[in-house]
Amino acid sequence: MEKTKIWLQVNGTIGIKIGREEQELNWAHKALVEKLSIRRFNRHNNVWTCPFEVFPEIWRSFLHQDLDWDEKLVERQGTLNQLNKNKYNGLPPHPQYSLEDLKTVPLIHQEKWLNYALNFKTIVNLCEQGTGKSKMALDYLTLKSISLGLIVCRNSNCYKWAQEIEKHSDFKAVVLKGTRMERQSKLGWAIGISGRHPVLLIINYEYIVPFLKVLAKIKWDAFVLDECTAIKSTRSKRHKALVKLGESVKYRMIMSGTPLVNNPMDAYGQLRFMNPGILGKNFSSFQNRYCVMGGFGGYQVEEYINLDELSDKMDSYSFRVLKSECLDLPPKTFHPLVLDPDAEFKKGYKNIVESVLLELGDTMKDNSLAIVKMQRCMQYCDGFMYNESATMDYS
Repeated sequence: MEKTKIWLQVNGTIGIKIGREEQELNWAHKALVEKLSIRRFNRHNNVWTCPFEVFPEIWRSFLHQDLDWDEKLVERQGTLNQLNKNKYNGLPPHPQYSLEDLKTVPLIHQEKWLNYALNFKTIVNLCEQGTGKSKMALDYLTLKSISLGLIVCRNSNCYKWAQEIEKHSDFKAVVLKGTRMERQSKLGWAIGISGRHPVLLIINYEYIVPFLKVLAKIKWDAFVLDECTAIKSTRSKRHKALVKLGESVKYRMIMSGTPLVNNPMDAYGQLRFMNPGILGKNFSSFQNRYCVMGGFGGYQVEEYINLDELSDKMDSYSFRVLKSECLDLPPKTFHPLVLDPDAEFKKGYKNIVESVLLELGDTMKDNSLAIVKMQRCMQYCDGFMYNESATMDYS
């Protein structure tokens, strides 16, 4: 009898050789291998090969099977279990970690996260809003010695990220906004200096698809996806583009304070980008595992099942802290920004106020009507207002 063997190969991939029982293959083990999300069979040596990121999936599939494990893989899994057991109690400082290497001193919960995250190449940051996730991400990238990284975020947060980068790190921040030519010019300049000075490029999710061909030609060291719920839909072009880009990126991080906006199925698209080995590469298999389908055509979710298992899988590669648990958070700071309008703006605003007063006339006592009319002034200050044909007229 020959046991099934699983070992770490020289090139960093995982090899699986199906054992034999009385000259017959162990068909149960072969069936488990064929269910893995990413695998390839080599007919010359009868060995299945899987990328290392599928190891969590392999471990769960063969955990209770009688086979020959590589000691290095068993030791790695034991280390992972120990990390997850103690991550919130405070792990000892990681060998890569030193306060002298960071521009600003992390808070207690940020230091705990950093000591945990440095053990991984792909990590999920699920800390609540206001706990300083951007600072955590920048410290992680700093200690990983990133030369060229890409931060993908909402359009409204691009320049906020640039401010955080300047405040908490020595990276050069480049916001990819403007016309197509301007974005390409900024990108070329950033790549040119990345060999001499570490650079982080910031782009919003809407630019990913039209800029895909250009981004795919670049060798990235790290990707950070802020508000990663933007890629929860596996059918969207945005999700497919980022998954394709991320396949060759060594360090990948996703961040969100609310990862499951609508239902547990939202987790799949986000974790697939980070590591397809966690939940598998096939959404149908994932759906069948955690959903009971029914209704018209069998396309409606009637019930969610095995949620404890899903929670455990997510927890194995994520870190979450609530604001209520962070006793050392500094108080909120507000920075009033006073803008002095130019003569043209003042003239336009005055014309709107006069037209509103003229329309109201003697109806000023009707507060509800007055508020509706005065919204025109707010719209003008925000940069746009609606005209009579209900189209948008930019000022």
